Amino acid sequence: MKSPELKLVLAGFSGAGKTTVLAELGRQWPSFKAMDLDLLVSKGEAPLAELIEKWGWDEFRAREKQALADVLKQPAPWILALGGGSLGQGLGLLQHSDAVVIHLDCPFEVCWQRIQETSATRPLVAQGKETLSKLFSERKEQFDQVPKKVDASRSPEEVALAILRLVGLA
Repeated sequence: MKSPELKLVLAGFSGAGKTTVLAELGRQWPSFKAMDLDLLVSKGEAPLAELIEKWGWDEFRAREKQALADVLKQPAPWILALGGGSLGQGLGLLQHSDAVVIHLDCPFEVCWQRIQETSATRPLVAQGKETLSKLFSERKEQFDQVPKKVDASRSPEEVALAILRLVGLA
């Protein structure tokens, strides 16, 4: 089946499953270019935690926003997984683009469990549960601005199918 000319952006808190669902969508729709914003920013130089320590959060967010702007200029079809905090920086860019943004809506407790399971690759985990819970609450307002949502507490396959249904591909 030919892929539609669609640009999909997956947004959600750390642990919502953006990278995992991106891989599942890429498996189901191999003609879509699947991209992870964190990997585009890091360019394989070093783990994110090291780069953030080296650059600082402000520089990291500036590079993240520039990478998002670059992706938004690319021709469809593609799928992009945002970083957990990049929606705030990129909301204006996304609102003025032709990309379909989907919020992977997931309760904090599920995100926290997933974050702990993959703590080695997550720069925020060292801040602890209480701090991340507060950050989750602070970012909720940004995620609430995304009109398209799927329940991301389910399996990656179920979330991918829900996304495909939401955009009319299943």
